[in-house]
Amino acid sequence: RQAAGRRRRVIFNNDGDDIWAPGADTVEAFLDLRHTPLLNTHVDSIYYCTTQSFNLFTHDTRVAEVFRAKSGSFAGNNLETFLEQETDGLRMSSTFARQHGLETIWTLRMNDIHDAWTPALLSDWKRQDPSRVMSTLEKSKDFNDRRRLWSLVDFEHPDVQPRLLAIIEEVLQNYDVDGIELDFMRAPFYFRTAYQGDPATAAQLGVLTRVVQAIRKLVLRESEKQGKPLLLTSRVPSTVELCRRIGIDIAAWIE
Repeated sequence: RQAAGRRRRVIFNNDGDDIWAPGADTVEAFLDLRHTPLLNTHVDSIYYCTTQSFNLFTHDTRVAEVFRAKSGSFAGNNLETFLEQETDGLRMSSTFARQHGLETIWTLRMNDIHDAWTPALLSDWKRQDPSRVMSTLEKSKDFNDRRRLWSLVDFEHPDVQPRLLAIIEEVLQNYDVDGIELDFMRAPFYFRTAYQGDPATAAQLGVLTRVVQAIRKLVLRESEKQGKPLLLTSRVPSTVELCRRIGIDIAAWIE
């Protein structure tokens, strides 16, 4: 209760692209970009995101894929340098938060689709089985056409839940964080119905509820095993109706 109810005047959500910022190739330089300036402000909590696309991350992982690309706009990717020092953005962020009495939360984007137009961000996991995603690049149209979001993961695919659980379990076991955030707002489509512009079905609501329930059980199990409170939070649409339209039964989750 104390962990869940702690003071959070401002939550600073860092999307994690500071890992390839020019010149941020030392721990001090990395922290100087977005962390050190938070001291003596109203920020009480730092949320740090490592998701580049589904199954592709900028934290040290063995169950998923590590984003090591250094081409184009990612020419300054410093991750490899930090990994050689046995650290990364999430580890530096959580260590900083611990040192200064701030909350540290890992943000997992549940369905990021930057890879739809940035090939370097497309994970091998998606390439290996195209049925895991909604559509194909060939059907992608202009910026205002929803078909450009072709690389969305279809949460009705049986591979999705076990993949998420493995990724989350590894982070909770290997990083000193206070908990995780499930970011359902980027991108907010989880089933083919919503991708095509229609409301999610009752069956699809059940699918996503079971995914979140399994994640919650995992978090509680790890919390008990580690002897410390690990928190779970979700970023969802602003109303019950909008949540249900894309497959989120927020009332069932809370219950």
